[in-house]
Amino acid sequence: MNELLTAVRDGRHHEVPPLVLALDRPGRRAALAELKELRKEARGWDWRRRDRVRKALLVAGAGCQTGAAACAAWIGGRDLRDWTRSPYPLILATLKDRDPAWLGDLARRFAGRAALSDAEYVFVGELTRTAGVPLPVTDHLVVGWTELVSAARWRGRTHRPLAEILRADPHSAALAARLFEMPELPPQVDFSDAPDSRDHWPAAVCALVDDGALDRARLVERCVTRLLRGGRSVDLRFFLAVLVRLGATDEEEERHLRDWTAMAADGIAPVASHAQQVLVRLDERGALPTGVLAEVSGAVLFRQEKKLVRAQLTLLGKALRRDPATADELLVAVAEAFGHEAVDVQERALKLVARYLPRTTVPETRERLASAAEPLGPLHRETVTALFGDLVEPEPAEAYEEFLPPAAEPRPLEPAPGTVAELVEEVAARVKAHASERWIPSSAVLDTAAGITGFERSLDGLVRLARTDREELTGALREALAGVHFVEHGLSPYMVDPRGVSTSHGLSVVVASLLGLVSERDRSAWWAMAAVPGGACAHSALNGVLLDRAWEAAEAMESGRVPFLLATPTWHTGALDAAELVERLRVYRESGAVPGPADFAQALLRVRRCGGP
Repeated sequence: MNELLTAVRDGRHHEVPPLVLALDRPGRRAALAELKELRKEARGWDWRRRDRVRKALLVAGAGCQTGAAACAAWIGGRDLRDWTRSPYPLILATLKDRDPAWLGDLARRFAGRAALSDAEYVFVGELTRTAGVPLPVTDHLVVGWTELVSAARWRGRTHRPLAEILRADPHSAALAARLFEMPELPPQVDFSDAPDSRDHWPAAVCALVDDGALDRARLVERCVTRLLRGGRSVDLRFFLAVLVRLGATDEEEERHLRDWTAMAADGIAPVASHAQQVLVRLDERGALPTGVLAEVSGAVLFRQEKKLVRAQLTLLGKALRRDPATADELLVAVAEAFGHEAVDVQERALKLVARYLPRTTVPETRERLASAAEPLGPLHRETVTALFGDLVEPEPAEAYEEFLPPAAEPRPLEPAPGTVAELVEEVAARVKAHASERWIPSSAVLDTAAGITGFERSLDGLVRLARTDREELTGALREALAGVHFVEHGLSPYMVDPRGVSTSHGLSVVVASLLGLVSERDRSAWWAMAAVPGGACAHSALNGVLLDRAWEAAEAMESGRVPFLLATPTWHTGALDAAELVERLRVYRESGAVPGPADFAQALLRVRRCGGP
């Protein structure tokens, strides 16, 4: 026993099976007590030391257990499951002297535990093979089986078809049948492949049906039951795919008539569409009673899916054309479509009612149809009045009431800050509002309250005061922006690339240039980056325009020859009065300033052309 405990403490798991088999029953019981104490002790160790003994402890404890229930609990212990290579071959080696009935009991108990994987499935399979008992089919074991099957597809040099792998496993028939009983399908089965793929689970299951391994009639019944019961949409798509591949016979379709109507009324769209197709076939064979058709139509026409509603109206139209005497019963169902949100659906239903309304014989039918058609909008009012006459109350003439809020009145944009203190306060607030420790504020050009016009005012103010009060402005900016990363460390190329940011960094670029943080070489190189290639996304292109204007403004401040910017809006909407632009150009001409291309182009785009801001 001491030798066994020493091997476990040293992590020599390969030596554990022969040491366990060498112990008699009392020796194993005594060793188990020591192993339990070691397990408690190991929970307080660091993870490296615990990992070294975990597998050996698992194998030794499983071999020393005398009861199948206790052995299953030991093997399934969470604190013993964190291993890289499967320990189950070693566990099987320690249990080779056990009675077959005991091994079968262990397999049954262990298969019922949660969190089983492909390794556990192989372990249970070996236990049942050794014991000579049937495989205990449980939901957890099916999960492990699907993991093993999914992994087996990619083993070896060639990709094996899923159906071939299922045929090679003697337990596939029993386990595949269990899929139709589980509350939720395993993730591997839910994984969607193309129907013609070699990894398509519904096709592989149907291949077992073709081989005679699975009962086709039972699978059809189970698919219908699962689709009727509902559940996760991904699960329902699996059962629907199996059902479509199996193909229900005429007798099966007629036997499940009420199931199809329930699916058409309440199922998810793919299930409802399939059920609707079955109802169409039943109607063509004369196996769909008029009362059932009217009942299911009322529910289907209440759905939001236009495809289903249109198909149901088509089915009703065929039934009415075949037997107009059913108009009293079916037109009431058609009227359910009057409440659909789509106008074209309402119009289609109204045309159907208009065509077969003369074939109605019960006065109450016209009254019910008139009541259902009364809420229809003005587009159909004339038709409704012509059909039902006095049965429909005339629409009262009401004065038009505007529900939209009034249009915002244009407001003149305030001029740029005229003093250094005001400008620095505004610029610092915008820069710091979105500045982080290492990044330029990505939204410095935007403000949720002032929008782009706030950025334009600040930019224009920087150009104006940099020309008249540069020294005072730069000193105030350095003091106000102390601690901001780009002020302390300068700009970086990735911070001014429009392809790598979500919005322009205009103010930060201008401020950095004004403070002398950008060399002439970097300015030329980074300005060239603002020219976004034609294949770039629209966001990068728009960011490039703003960066282009920012670099142009920075150069204008450096030269000091530009008195102000031309593109600064005169209205809060961003519009620019033509007369104001002409006046600015006159000042430019008198001062000998040359407009920047980007600034002038932006100004022309903002000029009002229709007389309104």
